Amino acid sequence: MVPSKTRKELLQAAAEAYDYVVQHYPENRPALFTAKFGLAAVAEDQAGSDPNAAEWSLARETYNWIKGNAEAPDFMRAMAEQRYNQLVPKEPSYQPDPMGELYQPVLLGTPKEPTPATTQSATTQSATTQSSATTQSTTTATTKSATAATTPPAPAATTKSASRP
Repeated sequence: MVPSKTRKELLQAAAEAYDYVVQHYPENRPALFTAKFGLAAVAEDQAGSDPNAAEWSLARETYNWIKGNAEAPDFMRAMAEQRYNQLVPKEPSYQPDPMGELYQPVLLGTPKEPTPATTQSATTQSATTQSSATTQSTTTATTKSATAATTPPAPAATTKSASRP
């Protein structure tokens, strides 16, 4: 079934009905607060995804009115607070983050710059490690040659001459 009116026309009719209740029945507090919520919902829907739409301000003002009204039941004030906090643009001048500043990593401290003493000790440490490796390979080579010098040569294989009878 296709509605005979467009979405925009239906929202306009709802806004007019809610406004009628606000104008003609202000003494009926439950109806008044319900109509105010309806007007705020219509404003949110009309604002759509445009973060700078004027309807966001209307919705914000309506929720603030309900929150600040002492005659509103506690649950309605709490609901107005919740809806207010859920509004997409918190400020009328809301704009997306064009520079990507929201995606920068958070630094919890400042990194230390290397000091000349730190750089020098790292160089000295590297040289010491290389010197130690050279000494170790020299010691290994010396040990092998010393072992070879002290080991007597293996006896030569003797061959018996076979005697022929």
